[in-house]
Amino acid sequence: MVTNFVILAMAAQLVSFSARGDASEIAFSLIRDSLVVVPVFLNGQGPFRLLLDTGATHSILSTAVADQLKIPTSSSGALITAGGSVPVTVRVIEVVQIGTVRIGKTTIVVSDAEILRTLHVDGVIGADYLKLFRISIDYAHHVLSIHQ
Repeated sequence: MVTNFVILAMAAQLVSFSARGDASEIAFSLIRDSLVVVPVFLNGQGPFRLLLDTGATHSILSTAVADQLKIPTSSSGALITAGGSVPVTVRVIEVVQIGTVRIGKTTIVVSDAEILRTLHVDGVIGADYLKLFRISIDYAHHVLSIHQ
């Protein structure tokens, strides 16, 4: 089960986005028969495997990936999950790209949350990013469409 993340301490989020064309279609994979994992580029590198979770309040990235990308820490706090409190850092990421859709200069929570290790993903795309777009999931063809 994917947990809903709540952040106790979070920096203000500055978000800008753009897309080439009206929609972007991205092939995705499934884990555990129903969990959608999409390829995401971060600061021009990747793709990284991020779980799409409409129930997660905030997006999260593994500490290993954030350190690999040398994303500096802007603050720290705690993440409340079903399993308890997990220490996190909040970092500013320059570009998140899903297909042709780009989210620029935004914050992301970084943690070693157990869910990431359990599901073998690099992070979670949560409502903080998803609310910027209209999302369609075609499970039959394993295609995610993102519309501005």
